[in-house]
This record gives sequence, structure tokens and C-alpha cells, in this order.
Amino acid sequence: KGWDLVFLEEVCERITDGTHQPPRFERNGDIPFIFVSNITDGVLTLDTEKFISHETYKHLMSRCPVEVGDILYSTVGSYGVAVVVDTDKPFAFQRHIAHIKPDQSQINSIFLEAMLNSLYVKSQADRRARGIAQKTINLGEISKFSIYLPPLSLQEKFSKRIDKVKQIELYQIETVEQLEKLSRSLLSKS
Repeated sequence: KGWDLVFLEEVCERITDGTHQPPRFERNGDIPFIFVSNITDGVLTLDTEKFISHETYKHLMSRCPVEVGDILYSTVGSYGVAVVVDTDKPFAFQRHIAHIKPDQSQINSIFLEAMLNSLYVKSQADRRARGIAQKTINLGEISKFSIYLPPLSLQEKFSKRIDKVKQIELYQIETVEQLEKLSRSLLSKS
């Protein structure tokens, strides 16, 4: 289609990762601390048993705070899964998750998420992953992923279509849940 091929680093403000040192966890902490398992299904979940204090959170996020529209990318074990941050709730994460801050003037987050989850980029990750027991992709390798860069207007159209598909999926999930609830109710009456 004549679209440019660019390195990921060319369309991002920053590519970094989470903390390399385990933080001090708090029994009564308010801020979730997530792991790779919180993104491997392609959805960001903040369900965790580990929490940190506000002070620890401020310290960990001082160099690069996570914002809505940023992308988290798994780098160890179940590597190669990208998710868009869709919440403004605070959370922190480990170094096994890359934090990609797209340059919104060049690339749409939803499009970039799809590009990073594509077979095209996954094959690049597979070629660059190192290790035996726990394959790992380092940040330098991630920054050199080659991605397509269509015009921003096409990326926005793509994003709107993906949003419609997700709305349909949610509607279907809710409908199935209602049908199961109705079915259980009818079975209990018989």
C-alpha cells in the first residue's frame, strides 16, 4: 500500500520498563502492583495480591508516569502481548513489562497495539527473544521492531472500527450472561 516502514522508537516518546527492584509491598497499600500475568490475556487487569503505598508509587513512577493511551508489552515468558492502558487508576509494574509511550501526533494507540500484536511483529519478537527457560526480549530489541505507519487518518478509522467491534463483543458477553441467568432461574423453578 506504499505505507512507510519505521522502527518503533521513531514513533514513540519513550520505551522503558517497570521497576527492576521489588518494591516494599504493603498489606494495606492502595496502589496495585501488577505482573506479566495481568496483561497476557490481551486486557489490562489490576487484580493482584500485591499493593504498594502512595509514596512508593510516586517514587517508582517519577521518571515516566503511565497515562491512558500508553502501551504495556510483556517481555518475559509470555512475551509479545501488547495492551493499551485504558484506565487512569494508578498502578505500578515490574521490569518484565515494557512501557511504551506513543507519540500521538504520529501513531494511534489502538493501531499500535494491533500492530504489536500482529504476526508480523510477533515473528520479529520470536527471532529476537533470548533464553531457554524464560525467553526474554530486551528494550533495545523492542525499540527496533519494524512497523507499518499508514496515515494517521487511516489509523483513526481503524481505531473506531476496533472500538465498535469491542462494543459488540461486550454486548454479546452481557447477553450470554443474561441468558445463563435466565436459564438457571427457569431450571430452579422446575
